[in-house]
Amino acid sequence: MKPIVVALALLAGLALPRSGAAVEAALPEALRRCATIAVEAERLVCFDRLASSVAAPGDDGTVTVGRWQLTASTGPSGRVIVADQRPVEPWGEESISLEISCRDDRLALAVGRDSPVMGAASVFANVRINDRLAPGDIWQGSRNLHRAIFPGDVREFLTRLPSTGTLAIRLEGSRRWRFEGTYRLDGIDEIRRRMLASCSR
Repeated sequence: MKPIVVALALLAGLALPRSGAAVEAALPEALRRCATIAVEAERLVCFDRLASSVAAPGDDGTVTVGRWQLTASTGPSGRVIVADQRPVEPWGEESISLEISCRDDRLALAVGRDSPVMGAASVFANVRINDRLAPGDIWQGSRNLHRAIFPGDVREFLTRLPSTGTLAIRLEGSRRWRFEGTYRLDGIDEIRRRMLASCSR
């Protein structure tokens, strides 16, 4: 087990300058968490996940973090990082995907699909984190109404999410109109770390 820890520490040392002080502070704690896992197979899975997350945090490409697909790309308008997840329920007409993104140094959280999820410019949304129902809120729609966008402080929302459990989001327009999805929070610690380190707003 010692060689794995040493290798991870070396990889982390190479990657840290690219991603800043937030990553540097989080990595030792993540290594300690993995090292305390008693079951060898689970401990190895923890270290493998950590290695994939720190090996090349500044590179473009896609990695899997828990149930999340994390994609980083660099284009003419700058760096974009997107974490998205399909709902736990079987994919169907009433399900919507969840997206957390960092574009133009601004964090965003939205739910959507390839066709409209809204019938108007705004929609009422209910959010449930594990067994706790948050107050309902009005989410704004994208121009094509394919996405409903969380209106609050995304940094604060991400900071308050627990490390495990579920996040359920329901959009309601009328008695017969509803779109919803439930998403696993596994891997949110890594998603949160990357997003907060990459986006200042």
